[in-house]
Amino acid sequence: MMSDNIHKRKVNFIIIGAMKSGTTATSHMLGQHEDISIHIDKEPNYFSVTKHNTSEYHNGFDSKKKIWGEASTDYSKHLDGNLPIAKNIRDYNPKMKIIYIVRNPIERIVSDYIHLHSRGYINCNFSEALSAVPGLMNRSRYASQIAAYEDLFPSESILVLDYIDLKNDYTSFINSIVKFIDAPPQKTTTISKNKSVGQQKFLARYDKILHNTPKWMKEIIPQSIKTSVLNKMKGPVHQSKPQPSHAEIQYIASELDLEITTMQNKYNVLRYLDPKTLQRI
Repeated sequence: MMSDNIHKRKVNFIIIGAMKSGTTATSHMLGQHEDISIHIDKEPNYFSVTKHNTSEYHNGFDSKKKIWGEASTDYSKHLDGNLPIAKNIRDYNPKMKIIYIVRNPIERIVSDYIHLHSRGYINCNFSEALSAVPGLMNRSRYASQIAAYEDLFPSESILVLDYIDLKNDYTSFINSIVKFIDAPPQKTTTISKNKSVGQQKFLARYDKILHNTPKWMKEIIPQSIKTSVLNKMKGPVHQSKPQPSHAEIQYIASELDLEITTMQNKYNVLRYLDPKTLQRI
Protein backbone atom coordinates (compact mmCIF):
# COMPACT_ATOMS: atom_id res chain seq x y z
CA MET A 1 0.00 0.00 0.00
CA MET A 2 1.26 3.45 -0.88
CA SER A 3 2.20 5.61 2.09
CA ASP A 4 0.64 9.05 2.56
CA ASN A 5 4.07 10.58 1.93
CA ILE A 6 4.35 8.87 -1.46
CA HIS A 7 0.79 9.83 -2.33
CA LYS A 8 1.63 13.50 -1.72
CA ARG A 9 4.69 13.40 -3.96
CA LYS A 10 4.56 14.93 -7.42
CA VAL A 11 6.02 14.03 -10.78
CA ASN A 12 8.81 16.52 -11.41
CA PHE A 13 9.15 16.57 -15.19
CA ILE A 14 7.39 15.49 -18.35
CA ILE A 15 8.68 14.99 -21.88
CA ILE A 16 5.64 16.02 -23.95
CA GLY A 17 6.96 15.15 -27.41
CA ALA A 18 7.22 15.68 -30.25
CA MET A 19 6.23 12.27 -31.57
CA LYS A 20 9.09 10.50 -33.41
CA SER A 21 11.65 12.91 -31.96
CA GLY A 22 13.58 10.73 -29.54
CA THR A 23 11.30 10.67 -26.49
CA THR A 24 11.80 6.93 -25.96
CA ALA A 25 15.59 7.10 -26.19
CA THR A 26 15.67 10.18 -23.97
CA SER A 27 13.51 8.68 -21.23
CA HIS A 28 15.52 5.45 -21.45
CA MET A 29 18.78 7.28 -20.82
CA LEU A 30 17.35 9.49 -18.07
CA GLY A 31 16.11 6.35 -16.35
CA GLN A 32 19.73 5.26 -15.90
CA HIS A 33 20.34 8.15 -13.49
CA GLU A 34 20.50 6.91 -9.92
CA ASP A 35 18.07 9.58 -8.70
CA ILE A 36 15.53 9.51 -11.55
CA SER A 37 12.56 7.19 -11.93
CA ILE A 38 10.78 7.02 -15.30
CA HIS A 39 7.20 5.74 -15.27
CA ILE A 40 6.92 2.02 -15.95
CA ASP A 41 4.58 2.69 -18.90
CA LYS A 42 6.24 4.13 -21.99
CA GLU A 43 3.38 6.63 -22.46
CA PRO A 44 1.07 6.71 -19.43
CA ASN A 45 -1.01 9.58 -20.91
CA TYR A 46 -2.23 10.31 -17.39
CA PHE A 47 -3.03 13.97 -18.06
CA SER A 48 -4.85 13.31 -21.33
CA VAL A 49 -8.05 12.41 -19.48
CA THR A 50 -10.19 14.39 -17.05
CA LYS A 51 -10.64 11.71 -14.41
CA HIS A 52 -7.38 10.71 -12.79
CA ASN A 53 -6.34 7.86 -10.52
CA THR A 54 -3.34 9.45 -8.85
CA SER A 55 -2.48 6.44 -6.72
CA GLU A 56 -2.33 4.16 -9.75
CA TYR A 57 -0.25 6.72 -11.64
CA HIS A 58 2.21 7.11 -8.78
CA ASN A 59 2.51 3.35 -8.43
CA GLY A 60 4.30 3.39 -11.79
CA PHE A 61 7.32 5.14 -10.22
CA ASP A 62 10.11 3.92 -7.98
CA SER A 63 9.35 5.45 -4.58
CA LYS A 64 13.03 5.21 -3.63
CA LYS A 65 14.08 7.63 -6.39
CA LYS A 66 14.09 11.37 -5.64
CA ILE A 67 12.91 12.62 -9.04
CA TRP A 68 9.99 11.28 -11.06
CA GLY A 69 9.43 11.83 -14.77
CA GLU A 70 7.48 10.47 -17.70
CA ALA A 71 7.22 10.81 -21.47
CA SER A 72 3.87 10.94 -23.27
CA THR A 73 3.82 12.40 -26.78
CA ASP A 74 0.02 12.58 -26.61
CA TYR A 75 0.52 15.73 -24.54
CA SER A 76 1.59 17.65 -27.67
CA LYS A 77 -0.48 16.12 -30.46
CA HIS A 78 -3.76 17.98 -30.41
CA LEU A 79 -3.18 21.70 -31.12
CA ASP A 80 -6.23 23.32 -29.49
CA GLY A 81 -6.74 20.17 -27.43
CA ASN A 82 -3.33 20.65 -25.81
CA LEU A 83 -4.69 23.40 -23.55
CA PRO A 84 -6.85 21.10 -21.36
CA ILE A 85 -3.89 18.72 -21.06
CA ALA A 86 -1.56 21.55 -20.09
CA LYS A 87 -4.14 22.73 -17.53
CA ASN A 88 -4.35 19.23 -16.07
CA ILE A 89 -0.57 19.20 -15.70
CA ARG A 90 -0.50 22.70 -14.18
CA ASP A 91 -3.29 21.83 -11.71
CA TYR A 92 -1.39 18.71 -10.65
CA ASN A 93 1.99 20.43 -10.28
CA PRO A 94 2.41 24.15 -11.06
CA LYS A 95 6.17 23.64 -10.80
CA MET A 96 6.31 20.86 -13.40
CA LYS A 97 9.31 20.98 -15.72
CA ILE A 98 8.21 20.65 -19.37
CA ILE A 99 10.60 19.17 -21.95
CA TYR A 100 9.84 19.36 -25.67
CA ILE A 101 12.08 17.80 -28.33
CA VAL A 102 11.72 18.93 -31.94
CA ARG A 103 13.07 17.39 -35.11
CA ASN A 104 13.62 18.29 -38.76
CA PRO A 105 9.95 18.22 -39.85
CA ILE A 106 10.63 16.24 -43.02
CA GLU A 107 12.35 13.50 -41.03
CA ARG A 108 9.69 13.60 -38.33
CA ILE A 109 6.77 13.40 -40.79
CA VAL A 110 8.34 10.51 -42.73
CA SER A 111 9.02 8.62 -39.50
CA ASP A 112 5.49 9.33 -38.29
CA TYR A 113 4.04 8.10 -41.59
CA ILE A 114 6.05 4.85 -41.40
CA HIS A 115 4.87 4.33 -37.83
CA LEU A 116 1.19 4.76 -38.75
CA HIS A 117 1.38 2.85 -42.03
CA SER A 118 3.30 -0.14 -40.67
CA ARG A 119 0.76 -0.56 -37.89
CA GLY A 120 -2.21 -0.36 -40.21
CA TYR A 121 -3.61 2.97 -39.00
CA ILE A 122 -3.41 4.35 -42.54
CA ASN A 123 -3.16 2.54 -45.88
CA CYS A 124 -2.53 5.34 -48.37
CA ASN A 125 0.80 6.37 -49.86
CA PHE A 126 2.91 9.18 -48.43
CA SER A 127 1.70 11.85 -50.86
CA GLU A 128 -1.95 11.08 -50.13
CA ALA A 129 -1.32 10.94 -46.39
CA LEU A 130 0.02 14.50 -46.30
CA SER A 131 -3.47 15.80 -47.05
CA ALA A 132 -5.59 12.92 -45.74
CA VAL A 133 -3.96 12.69 -42.30
CA PRO A 134 -3.80 16.19 -40.77
CA GLY A 135 -1.90 14.94 -37.75
CA LEU A 136 1.22 14.29 -39.82
CA MET A 137 1.59 18.01 -40.44
CA ASN A 138 0.08 19.23 -37.19
CA ARG A 139 2.49 17.27 -35.03
CA SER A 140 5.28 19.27 -36.70
CA ARG A 141 3.62 22.63 -35.91
CA TYR A 142 6.00 22.97 -33.02
CA ALA A 143 5.36 26.62 -32.13
CA SER A 144 1.60 26.03 -32.06
CA GLN A 145 1.97 22.81 -30.08
CA ILE A 146 4.06 24.37 -27.32
CA ALA A 147 1.87 27.50 -27.09
CA ALA A 148 -0.54 25.99 -24.54
CA TYR A 149 2.37 25.30 -22.19
CA GLU A 150 3.85 28.76 -22.71
CA ASP A 151 0.52 30.23 -21.60
CA LEU A 152 0.46 28.27 -18.34
CA PHE A 153 4.08 27.73 -17.32
CA PRO A 154 6.92 30.23 -16.83
CA SER A 155 9.65 30.21 -19.45
CA GLU A 156 12.16 28.84 -16.95
CA SER A 157 9.99 25.72 -16.62
CA ILE A 158 10.14 24.90 -20.34
CA LEU A 159 13.12 23.34 -22.10
CA VAL A 160 13.06 22.88 -25.88
CA LEU A 161 15.73 20.69 -27.43
CA ASP A 162 16.65 19.52 -30.92
CA TYR A 163 16.71 15.84 -31.88
CA ILE A 164 19.86 16.42 -33.95
CA ASP A 165 21.76 17.17 -30.73
CA LEU A 166 20.57 13.86 -29.29
CA LYS A 167 22.05 12.12 -32.34
CA ASN A 168 25.29 14.09 -32.40
CA ASP A 169 26.16 14.26 -28.69
CA TYR A 170 23.70 12.33 -26.56
CA THR A 171 25.65 12.70 -23.31
CA SER A 172 25.57 16.51 -23.47
CA PHE A 173 21.92 16.33 -24.53
CA ILE A 174 20.98 14.21 -21.51
CA ASN A 175 23.12 16.25 -19.15
CA SER A 176 21.32 19.43 -20.20
CA ILE A 177 18.06 17.80 -19.10
CA VAL A 178 19.63 16.54 -15.86
CA LYS A 179 20.65 20.12 -15.05
CA PHE A 180 17.22 21.50 -16.05
CA ILE A 181 15.33 19.16 -13.72
CA ASP A 182 17.75 19.88 -10.86
CA ALA A 183 19.07 16.35 -10.64
CA PRO A 184 22.60 15.80 -9.34
CA PRO A 185 25.22 15.64 -12.11
CA GLN A 186 25.93 12.15 -13.37
CA LYS A 187 29.11 10.94 -15.00
CA THR A 188 28.61 10.73 -18.77
CA THR A 189 30.29 7.34 -18.81
CA THR A 190 27.32 5.92 -16.90
CA ILE A 191 24.86 6.89 -19.64
CA SER A 192 24.45 4.29 -22.36
CA LYS A 193 22.56 5.08 -25.54
CA ASN A 194 19.50 3.03 -26.37
CA LYS A 195 20.47 1.38 -29.65
CA SER A 196 17.11 -0.26 -30.24
CA VAL A 197 14.44 2.36 -29.70
CA GLY A 198 11.78 0.47 -31.63
CA GLN A 199 12.34 -2.74 -29.70
CA GLN A 200 12.32 -0.77 -26.45
CA LYS A 201 8.86 0.57 -27.32
CA PHE A 202 7.45 -2.87 -27.97
CA LEU A 203 8.99 -4.21 -24.78
CA ALA A 204 7.42 -1.27 -22.92
CA ARG A 205 4.03 -2.12 -24.41
CA TYR A 206 4.55 -5.77 -23.44
CA ASP A 207 5.48 -4.80 -19.89
CA LYS A 208 2.46 -2.49 -19.67
CA ILE A 209 0.16 -5.40 -20.46
CA LEU A 210 1.87 -7.68 -17.97
CA HIS A 211 3.08 -5.27 -15.27
CA ASN A 212 0.56 -6.68 -12.78
CA THR A 213 1.72 -10.23 -13.50
CA PRO A 214 3.95 -11.72 -10.78
CA LYS A 215 7.64 -11.59 -11.62
CA TRP A 216 8.06 -15.34 -11.16
CA MET A 217 5.39 -15.97 -13.78
CA LYS A 218 7.10 -13.67 -16.31
CA GLU A 219 10.36 -15.51 -15.76
CA ILE A 220 8.91 -18.92 -16.63
CA ILE A 221 7.33 -17.79 -19.91
CA PRO A 222 9.40 -19.40 -22.71
CA GLN A 223 11.41 -16.96 -24.84
CA SER A 224 9.75 -18.38 -27.97
CA ILE A 225 6.35 -17.23 -26.71
CA LYS A 226 7.70 -13.80 -25.77
CA THR A 227 9.21 -13.41 -29.24
CA SER A 228 5.99 -14.51 -30.92
CA VAL A 229 3.91 -12.02 -28.92
CA LEU A 230 6.32 -9.17 -29.59
CA ASN A 231 6.37 -9.89 -33.31
CA LYS A 232 2.59 -9.79 -33.43
CA MET A 233 2.58 -6.48 -31.54
CA LYS A 234 5.02 -4.97 -34.02
CA GLY A 235 2.62 -5.38 -36.90
CA PRO A 236 3.64 -5.53 -40.57
CA VAL A 237 7.11 -4.39 -41.51
CA HIS A 238 7.32 -1.26 -43.66
CA GLN A 239 9.42 -2.29 -46.63
CA SER A 240 10.63 1.09 -47.89
CA LYS A 241 11.24 4.57 -46.55
CA PRO A 242 9.31 7.26 -48.47
CA GLN A 243 11.43 9.87 -50.21
CA PRO A 244 9.42 13.12 -50.35
CA SER A 245 9.39 14.76 -53.75
CA HIS A 246 10.45 18.35 -54.33
CA ALA A 247 6.80 19.37 -54.59
CA GLU A 248 5.95 17.62 -51.31
CA ILE A 249 8.85 19.28 -49.54
CA GLN A 250 7.74 22.67 -50.88
CA TYR A 251 4.23 22.00 -49.61
CA ILE A 252 5.47 21.06 -46.14
CA ALA A 253 7.76 24.11 -46.06
CA SER A 254 4.91 26.44 -47.03
CA GLU A 255 2.83 25.03 -44.17
CA LEU A 256 5.57 25.15 -41.54
CA ASP A 257 7.91 28.03 -42.36
CA LEU A 258 6.44 30.38 -39.74
CA GLU A 259 6.43 27.60 -37.16
CA ILE A 260 10.10 26.89 -37.79
CA THR A 261 11.09 30.56 -37.78
CA THR A 262 9.35 31.03 -34.45
CA MET A 263 11.16 28.07 -32.91
CA GLN A 264 14.50 29.25 -34.29
CA ASN A 265 14.08 32.73 -32.84
CA LYS A 266 12.54 31.76 -29.52
CA TYR A 267 14.36 28.54 -28.65
CA ASN A 268 17.41 28.49 -30.92
CA VAL A 269 16.51 25.08 -32.39
CA LEU A 270 16.27 23.92 -36.03
CA ARG A 271 18.74 26.65 -36.99
CA TYR A 272 20.36 24.39 -39.57
CA LEU A 273 17.17 24.56 -41.68
CA ASP A 274 16.09 27.18 -44.19
CA PRO A 275 12.41 27.68 -43.20
CA LYS A 276 11.42 28.49 -46.78
CA THR A 277 12.86 25.33 -48.34
CA LEU A 278 13.58 22.98 -45.40
CA GLN A 279 17.03 22.50 -46.90
CA ARG A 280 20.03 22.36 -44.59
CA ILE A 281 21.88 25.66 -44.48
